[in-house]
Amino acid sequence: MRHLNFFSIAAIALACSMQASAQTVTTDVMDPATEGSFMKIINDAKPGEHVDINFNFDGTELVYKGTKAIDLQGKDITINGLNAKNGKKVIFTSPVQKNEKNEEVGSSMFRVCKDTKLNLTNIQITGCQKIALFCENNGVLNISDCNFYNNKDIKLESGNNGGVLRHSGGTVVIERSVFEGNEGNGSYGGGAICSYNTKDKALSLTVRSCTFNNNTGINPNRSLGFLCVVRQREIL
Repeated sequence: MRHLNFFSIAAIALACSMQASAQTVTTDVMDPATEGSFMKIINDAKPGEHVDINFNFDGTELVYKGTKAIDLQGKDITINGLNAKNGKKVIFTSPVQKNEKNEEVGSSMFRVCKDTKLNLTNIQITGCQKIALFCENNGVLNISDCNFYNNKDIKLESGNNGGVLRHSGGTVVIERSVFEGNEGNGSYGGGAICSYNTKDKALSLTVRSCTFNNNTGINPNRSLGFLCVVRQREIL
């Protein structure tokens, strides 16, 4: 009979803890209480556990009606948006909402923050009425084969920059993706991306083989188109 010592048991436990969990979205309902919903899978993901999210549902869109970005802090998520039901990319969208004061407010889609990793592939994000993606602190955001259409912030606020992505920390790699018709309404601009390097937050941005078309920064003084890079508050 083979005996396991403490170190063998610890190694097995570590290997098990590093295994990926595969989850499949089977409904277009965005309710954390609904089995098979995207929001339930996200909420149930444990910090440090890698979760692969796939899709197999009737329909094409997932409509997020929150007023804040989906916070992924501490999670390790891979989203492959190719829907097995129809072979098409899943579309994430977020319409204008009304707050308690009956004011129009928008929502971002994902916030990649401290100790967080998000891999996005084969998805489309369209119509967000606020910056669609945030990467900050030491977060890691990898994007490949994705489409970003007509995302913008409906408010003209100084802190809002980048129609699709505001990158203020961490590592971002974007490959083979399309950015079209996005608007950056903030003081720095960046119709698609604003990469903002503060003194105490290291960041890295890599963009390869991407297409940028009709992205605008609408600030009349700093109307930068597809990409704005800011280093310690100095626009490059």
